[in-house]
Amino acid sequence: MQGKILAENLISGNDGNRYKFDISDVENLKGESMQNIVGREVDFQVQENMAKSIFLAQKTGVGNVGELIGDNSVQGIRIKGYCSLMIYLWEIPFLGQILAILGVLASILVVVSIQKVSGSTTLFRNYIIPLLLYVIAGTIMVFSVGFGAFASMAVGSSGAPNFEMLLSSFGIGTIVSIIMFMVAIYFKYQYAKELVTITNQPYFLYAFFASIIGAVTTTILIGVLFFIAALILEIMAWNRLSEIRKAD
Repeated sequence: MQGKILAENLISGNDGNRYKFDISDVENLKGESMQNIVGREVDFQVQENMAKSIFLAQKTGVGNVGELIGDNSVQGIRIKGYCSLMIYLWEIPFLGQILAILGVLASILVVVSIQKVSGSTTLFRNYIIPLLLYVIAGTIMVFSVGFGAFASMAVGSSGAPNFEMLLSSFGIGTIVSIIMFMVAIYFKYQYAKELVTITNQPYFLYAFFASIIGAVTTTILIGVLFFIAALILEIMAWNRLSEIRKAD
């Protein structure tokens, strides 16, 4: 008989009846937890009004974007995790920046899915705060330099720039941006730690450290190498993902 896992330990059969089951009766579970298989199509046998010899239907792929967004299975989370890696393409002119924006959206979706499955109350917060701080800090830096340059030209004698005004504006913007970046790094570290606990994949934390080192050394070639290392480590983490644990 075919059916669908309606809730934990409950299958809705195509005959209109509902059958209780035990997770030990799922023949091809492959390490997935009960909450991760809710919503999956199944083939099963009925014995004494219980579902037995249950086989999860193999997914042939995500049918559409809407299905992917709502797919909170390990496989669905893994696919969204792979999509989030497009963030690393931001340095490619134009096309890379568009793909990076899509990567940010995918990363938000995957964090929402993981938080929903794990029951965490802090994972999304620890992810979104640094994301917003990065954007705000970068904007402050750009505007402080632009405002300083404009103001220095406006008040300089004989059209010559006032370098004191320029340096003052740049210095204030830099200090504010650095403070915000440091706060962002703290929250991103908390996010990475919790993600490791929930997924049992330490490579997420290794990727975080590699990306921070890459950002610090971005002006030299070694910074690019650390960003590449961070990308490889994240790929390994998503590839090895096999479970979503309940948050403490």
